[in-house]
Amino acid sequence: MYQAYQANSDFLWPLRALAKWTAPMLLDASLGAATMSSSRMIAAACKVMALSEVTHKRPPWAIDSITVKGDTWPVTEEVVTATPFATLLR
Repeated sequence: MYQAYQANSDFLWPLRALAKWTAPMLLDASLGAATMSSSRMIAAACKVMALSEVTHKRPPWAIDSITVKGDTWPVTEEVVTATPFATLLR
């Protein structure tokens, strides 16, 4: 199953790269295209395509502590279970 996911990601990479390159050009006011509603709609579709990539990196939650009834408690993450697709943290 992981191979199918990776093949899909690899197959769509050129389309995502093209979308990342095309969207700013469609919104460039100096080219006059930004005033056309069709250009804005196509640029929005390009942005959606460019952002559809699933990354393997998880941004940090950045929650170091919490306060409950005036007491401050540290927050620590621990791995409950891990698979090739995900890691469940608690």
